[in-house]
Amino acid sequence: MHHKPADLPFTLAMIPVMITTMKSRPKSVLVLSLLFFLAQVPTLPATSAQSDARYFPETGKSISGAFLDYWQSHGGLEQQGYPISDPLAEKSDIDGKVYTVQYFERAVFESHPENSAPYDVLLSLLGTLLYKDKYPSAPGDQTPNNTTGSLFFPETGKRLGGPYLDYWGRHGGVAQQGYPISDEFNEVSALDGNTYKVQYFERAVFEWHPENAGTPYEVLLSQLGTFRLRARQPQANPMATTTLPLMPNGMPGFMTMGLVNGDTAELPPASSVPLDYRYQYLAGGVNTARGWATWSSSPGQAVTNYIDASNARNLSTVLVYYQILQSAPHYEEYANLNDPSVMFAYFDDFKLLMQTIAASSAKGRVLINIEPDLNGVMQERLAGAPDDASLQPASVASSGHPDAQGFPETFRGYYQALSHIRDVYAPSVLLGLDVSNWAPGDDVTTALRTNPAFDWSSHALRIAKYLNSLGSPAQFELLFYSPLDRDAAYYQAQRGSNVWWDDADLTEPTFSTMGAWLGTIVSATGRRAMLWQVPNGNRVFRTEDNTNGHWQDNRPEYFLSPATGRAHLAEWANLGVIGILWGAGAEGQSRYYDANNDGITNPAPINGNNAISVYPDDDGGYLRVQLSNYYSSPLPLPGAATAP
Repeated sequence: MHHKPADLPFTLAMIPVMITTMKSRPKSVLVLSLLFFLAQVPTLPATSAQSDARYFPETGKSISGAFLDYWQSHGGLEQQGYPISDPLAEKSDIDGKVYTVQYFERAVFESHPENSAPYDVLLSLLGTLLYKDKYPSAPGDQTPNNTTGSLFFPETGKRLGGPYLDYWGRHGGVAQQGYPISDEFNEVSALDGNTYKVQYFERAVFEWHPENAGTPYEVLLSQLGTFRLRARQPQANPMATTTLPLMPNGMPGFMTMGLVNGDTAELPPASSVPLDYRYQYLAGGVNTARGWATWSSSPGQAVTNYIDASNARNLSTVLVYYQILQSAPHYEEYANLNDPSVMFAYFDDFKLLMQTIAASSAKGRVLINIEPDLNGVMQERLAGAPDDASLQPASVASSGHPDAQGFPETFRGYYQALSHIRDVYAPSVLLGLDVSNWAPGDDVTTALRTNPAFDWSSHALRIAKYLNSLGSPAQFELLFYSPLDRDAAYYQAQRGSNVWWDDADLTEPTFSTMGAWLGTIVSATGRRAMLWQVPNGNRVFRTEDNTNGHWQDNRPEYFLSPATGRAHLAEWANLGVIGILWGAGAEGQSRYYDANNDGITNPAPINGNNAISVYPDDDGGYLRVQLSNYYSSPLPLPGAATAP
C-alpha cells in the first residue's frame, strides 16, 4: 500500500494536492478486491457470516453454534481469545476419547452433545496438561497464599487468595478456570524470558503483573490454546536467522519509540511517555510554490522550527522526504527523474534541507527517510529485467546542479548524488532507504494470503538486491519499513481489502513470516530497520468501533500488549528492527490523540473490545498507556553499543 502524508503543518494542511496526489497501486488493489469477492471477506473485523456464526479475519477462523454461544457468554475475546483453528476431531489426552474441539488463544472448547446446556461445551484441562508436562515433580518453591480472605480447596489441597482469587471469582471460577493445582511460585516466561509469580489451574495459568496494578492487566492469562495447538500441529518457524548488521553510530542501544507529530502539544505527557523521536513529512514538491521550503517566510525555516520544538520536548527528529512525485510539471516519479530542470530544483531543495539541519542544534542524529514508495515504483518498472538501479535512466549530472556533477545518469546515480550532498553539507544526518512490500511486482502480503507457500525469502532477496544497487550501507545507513499506512479495519470496510496480519501466527500472512521477510532484507543489505507509519488502532477499547477516526488494527497490541508485546519486540529486535514510529498515513484513521475532536467515547463493543477508556484519544488511550508501560523498562537491542 502506498503512503500518504499525515499531521502536516497547518499551512500545508490547507493544500489539497497533499491529499490527492499519492499514487495508487492499481494492480494490488485489483488483486485484493478480487480476493475479497472470491473469499467473501466480511467488511468488519468480526462480523456475522451467518445468523449463528462470527468470522474473525485476524485469524481467518469462525465460531458458530454451541461454541459461539459459550464464547459469547464466557468472556469472549478477553477471556478466550480469538479462534485459531476450525472445529476438528481430536483424541483427548485425559480420557482417550475423540471429541470435536476448537482451539482459541487461551482455551480449547470440547463439544459434549450428550450433555444438556450449559455443559454441552466443556474446556480442555490445558493447565493440568502443561503442569504435568513441565513439572513431573512439583516445583519446590511454592508458597500457599494465606492472606485474609484466601480459600482452601480440599479437592486439590491448594490455596487461592489476593489478586488471583479476585480474578478467578470475576472470570468464571471453577467452570472457566478450574481448581487451583499449584500454589504460587516464580516461573520464567516462555514468551519474554522474564520471571513472574504464577499459579496453575486446571484450565489456565495466572501471571501476576504488579506493574499493572489498578488496570485490567494486573493478572494475565498464558495463551495455553496457542501453545497447545502449536505442540499438536508443529510448524516450521519462519523467523529468519540473521547476522545482525552494526548499529548506526550515535543511535540508542534500545528499541526506540516515536510518533508522527506536527504539534508537540498533542504528544502524551513526557513524564509518563518520554519517547525518543517524532517524525514529519516534508512534501509538496519542487517548482510548485507549496513545497516544504515555502512553509515559512524564510526558506527552510519550517524545518528549523520543527527541530527546535523537538529539542524542547527532548526528542530526536525524523523527516520523511517525499518530494519527487508531487513536483511540477509532471507530478509523476519517472518523468520528473528524467527532466533536467526538475532535477536541478530537486537537488537544490535537498541541499537546502541538509544546510538547514546542519545549522540547527538537533538532539541526536536526524534521520531522513528518502522518498517512500519511489524504490518500489522503480523496481516494479524493471518488469523482469535484472534488479539493478544502474540500468534505469535519471537526470543527474545533466541537471546542471554543481553537487550532482560526476555521477552517472542513472537511478543509482541519483541516490549517489543525494548521499554526496549529505556528506558535504550535513554529514551527521543518517539516510534511510524505504522498503516496499510490492517492489518486485508481487505484494508479499497478498501473495501469502493467496498461497501460503509463496516464496517470501526469494521475494525479500530481490528487494535487497535492488536496494544494494542504490548504494552502500556507508552511504545509506538504515532501512525504513511501513507495515501498513492505514488501519486494517479501514481497508476492510472502505476498500474491501483484507490486509490483516495474523497475530496467532497460524494463517498467512503472519507477523512471524513478515518479520522473517524483513529480517532477510536486513541481513542481505547490511542495514538495520526502523518500522514507521505503523497504524494506531487496537481491538481493546470500546472507543475503537470502526467508525471515522476509530478504526481497529492489531499492530499496537502485537508489539505493546502487556502479555506478549515484549516477547514480540525481542523477536523483531533479533531480526534487526531498532525502533517503531507510530503514525497514521491518512486522515480519518485512529490516532494517539483526539484528532477527531469527539472527546472520550465508549460506544457499545463490537467484537470483544470491552475496555472502557478514560482518555479522549482516538485510540482510547492504548498507545499512551502501553508506551508508558514500555518505557518503565526499554528493551536493549542485540549487538548495540549502548544500553538504555
